[in-house]
This record gives sequence, structure tokens and C-alpha cells, in this order.
Amino acid sequence: MDKTLLAVWNRTFPVPYTKILKRDLAGKGVLYYRKNSKKSVYIYSYSVFLPLYMEQNEKPVRKDDSGREIKLKLIYDPSSEEEKYTIELGEFDEMYDAKGIIKWIR
Repeated sequence: MDKTLLAVWNRTFPVPYTKILKRDLAGKGVLYYRKNSKKSVYIYSYSVFLPLYMEQNEKPVRKDDSGREIKLKLIYDPSSEEEKYTIELGEFDEMYDAKGIIKWIR
């Protein structure tokens, strides 16, 4: 799954992260979320280190060793015809818990 995360990240964002700090932030596994009777997604959680970048000659250049931890969700939608994987920044929010249609998979 790490290779998939890297490929989707590089396709979505202009600068790369340097390392994965933590996988499975909740410690419960993969979240299976059923949006409705026809659409379900699998949500993987990660914490990655994103170094500080500056622009030089219109290209991003890493600036020393500073940076920050970014929490993100890698979402797998098997029913999607275009992009099966997408990334959302941030932690889980109450939206996923609103109707109680969730299940943790180890």
C-alpha cells in the first residue's frame, strides 16, 4: 500500500513527502465506510513527514531539515471508473461516523 500512497501523492501534490511516520493512526486497521447501498470505500490512514520547501527558478527546493507532520487518508473506491485512489488531508472526522455505517478491518 505504501507504493500506492507514493504514486497517488506524486500525482496529486507538486512536492514529495520524505518518509511515512506512522500507518494506521487509530490502531484499528482499515476503515470500511459504506456511503450508500451502492458505494463503499476503504480508508487507510497515514502520517507522513513533509519537509519545508522554497521556490528557486520556479522549482521546489528543500529547505534545511525542517518540516511538519501531515495526517492523511488514502481512500480506495473500487467502484470508481476514473481514479480508484484519492488522498484527503486531515484526520478522521465525524462525517464518517454520522450514520454508523462503518466497520474496521484488520
